Amino acid sequence: MRMDDGIQTKCEQILLNARHKLFLHRFHEFERRTHHRYLINLIVTINNTEQVTENFAETIQFKEELNLFFKGDIQNTFLHVASKADVRSLSFQTYEGIKIYISQSEAIAIASLIHYAIQGFSLVKLFDEDLTKAYRLDELDIRRQSS
Repeated sequence: MRMDDGIQTKCEQILLNARHKLFLHRFHEFERRTHHRYLINLIVTINNTEQVTENFAETIQFKEELNLFFKGDIQNTFLHVASKADVRSLSFQTYEGIKIYISQSEAIAIASLIHYAIQGFSLVKLFDEDLTKAYRLDELDIRRQSS
């Protein structure tokens, strides 16, 4: 948390899925004078150690891949469709080689939680390039490893 000129910067951690240890990190600013809340970044991590998305745009794409899963979309960047005995799920592999499978109900819940995490925040500061570069998980010492 940082405080400059009546603006408080926070990073809140939101649990998206306990079984898979999937977290959403919501970076935002709060203006004390006006009481406005500005979203400045949104990042998904696994185990708070591996960064899945790097910025707001990638997190929205991740959310949409969860949503489009039900329409049969297979052109995904973050998630892959997997089938076992006529049961479809989404999967992705961590950098440590652990395969994670997300059921349809988990996909709906995770996408909904990401949607709800954005509500109530202004998005105008998201497009200020200086801010989105300044508040990444580097502050929490979580680095995205190259695959």
